Amino acid sequence: MADPTNPATNTPSIPSGSTAPTSLGSGSRSRRQGSSAESAASNVDTANPFRQGFPNPLRPLPQVNFPVDAQDAEGINWKLIQAAAIGYMEDRGIAWNTVAIINRRNPQHEPSPDDLTILITAPHDATSDAWYLMLQDLRGSLQDHGLINLRAEIMDVRFARMPDHFVIELGHPLVNAWPGICGRVIQALGSLPWFTLTAIRRGIDDIPENNPITILVTTPDPPRLYPIIAQVERICEKAGFALKAEVLEGSCPIAMDNPGEVALDRSSFANPIRMGSSISPQSIPNSSGTIGGGIVLRKGKLRARVGVTNFHVMRTERFPQMYADNGLHPDQSSNINIQAVVPSNQDYKYNLKNAEIFLKEGIEEPLAKARERWGMLGEERDKERIQLLESRKKTRSQNLEELKAFNRDAGKLWAASGFRIHPQNQFGIDWALVKFPGNRSTPNMLPTDDEIEALSAIEFTRKLTLVTTKLEEWSSENVKADEVVFKRGRMTGLTIGKLSSINPRVQLDGKICSAWQVVGPRGKPFCKKGDSGSFVMDSVGRWCALLFASPYDDSGDAYVLPVDILIADIESMTGGTVFLP
Repeated sequence: MADPTNPATNTPSIPSGSTAPTSLGSGSRSRRQGSSAESAASNVDTANPFRQGFPNPLRPLPQVNFPVDAQDAEGINWKLIQAAAIGYMEDRGIAWNTVAIINRRNPQHEPSPDDLTILITAPHDATSDAWYLMLQDLRGSLQDHGLINLRAEIMDVRFARMPDHFVIELGHPLVNAWPGICGRVIQALGSLPWFTLTAIRRGIDDIPENNPITILVTTPDPPRLYPIIAQVERICEKAGFALKAEVLEGSCPIAMDNPGEVALDRSSFANPIRMGSSISPQSIPNSSGTIGGGIVLRKGKLRARVGVTNFHVMRTERFPQMYADNGLHPDQSSNINIQAVVPSNQDYKYNLKNAEIFLKEGIEEPLAKARERWGMLGEERDKERIQLLESRKKTRSQNLEELKAFNRDAGKLWAASGFRIHPQNQFGIDWALVKFPGNRSTPNMLPTDDEIEALSAIEFTRKLTLVTTKLEEWSSENVKADEVVFKRGRMTGLTIGKLSSINPRVQLDGKICSAWQVVGPRGKPFCKKGDSGSFVMDSVGRWCALLFASPYDDSGDAYVLPVDILIADIESMTGGTVFLP
């Protein structure tokens, strides 16, 4: 695979300054007039000034470059096409860097004849419409020669990174208008396939307010939603907001299969179940979620110590639909008997395999070579190395045996919400309680000062004022939009972010719900798939939300359920009263 950060890697290209033939160049077509303001009605995508092209809209990032094979180029004169692009850029005064013919697509997609792309790199001039006009010239010339399926893209590689997300400030007028706009956009989407809908500042500028507010929709099938973009932008315009809309390809935001492998330290294979530990049903080999922490439920003289995660983390194929729709009460849990393990099966197998490989390749094989060398040469340094490796082998072998023998039993699923919508505020309800065995405690420890400092996000961490080392309170009533929050999850560990003033919408199994949105610092995801079930804490260390969805692979935003709604639903479903241990 070619280097995705270098548009010209392993592809035929013409260096800057080459002379262009004219048979498909500037002499074949008159110069086009107009400006990029016309692009909304044209086939040239100028939504991102640093990445423009056709057809409109451009395929969403990420896009990776692949070499062009001989069969791809059959019947096409690439040199003349490249020369034409160069001619049009020289006509428009564009100081270009490279012109390449490549296959360009999302790395998760299968190859297609539509992947062929003229990829140009050039510095962008924000005061000029030259890129747009050049692309119009090039597109017209390609159409004249029957090359209607060929794509073209020009980009400034200085700004080619994925855009960051920033929260919309609390005082922005869109905050109050969002519920109405959101409802009309959902109505416009109709039966089209979509997962999430939000409004976010999205861009590459260091100053958050300089990045445009974007109506962002994720979908499993972007081409089906492309025609709706203009309608969404008109809805915003009628409400008094000149916003752009963007469609991103996404998978189900609560998908659990293969969320990524994680190397665990030895403390993960100990009886205390820490906040952020990985968990899975015993019967599922390749999925992992997060145990946010522990709570205690009391009902009369009865007391149950349970761990909190998401329903979708503990759901198995044998989970009856009636419980998924209506919730699972404690007296019904024996009907399905779902056993939990901590760490998860996926993490246990990965770390066991790594430990075995390291013992063999990192210790036993070098030890055998050292013994062989000692036998041949008898050098003192080989003797010392043998002693060192034998000591390490003994320690590592003992650790491996302890890992194999560790009892990961974390009890059974005791109660669950299913996936439901709160009847009053439309928040999505997604929780599960696992009743832990007596030998596995839940200390609920908050991060240390050193851990917080290691986050390297001083503009966020300076707003944290933790007054205790252990989780002692919960409340979502006092947390405010734009407040700094943090979480500890299985996939990304300890992370920090800000609470957005815009509540997104999520569609799952035909149900549309609301959530809170948390956005991480620039370039640092707040979460990834596998962090589902994490406790989210506010700036003073109170538990304020439960993470249940990770909709964006690039930015790592989180969708979370306010804790007051969570606790009320748990108490209603179980009949008990919640306390912290």
